[in-house]
Amino acid sequence: MWSFEGDYRRKPQQRLGGASKTKNLERSELLNQLKSDREERERQRRREAAALTIQSWTRAMLSRKRTKQDLRQQFDSKLALAKVRGISDASAIKLVALLIRIFNAKEDCERLVNMLYCL
Repeated sequence: MWSFEGDYRRKPQQRLGGASKTKNLERSELLNQLKSDREERERQRRREAAALTIQSWTRAMLSRKRTKQDLRQQFDSKLALAKVRGISDASAIKLVALLIRIFNAKEDCERLVNMLYCL
């Protein structure tokens, strides 16, 4: 009943008969089926990893886009305030630094021109 040889549990038995009782597969057919099942699981893991990569990339891109939109709004509000009050050297440096950080030639050329008019 008790084994003092270090084997405290039974070793699982590998049965090659498979779960299906209606089909009696030969050993080679069974091994081929098991191999195809393993390959299918590997393909599924790769698909899931690819989906996670795409999702991660999309979230990062959307996050960068939202951040730049927020920074553009900050720039526009600071530039409007600078037009009303006048612009000091320190605030001009901050505006230039902010514009450099978000600059895109297609979207921000007008902002650059407006900032240069304020200086």
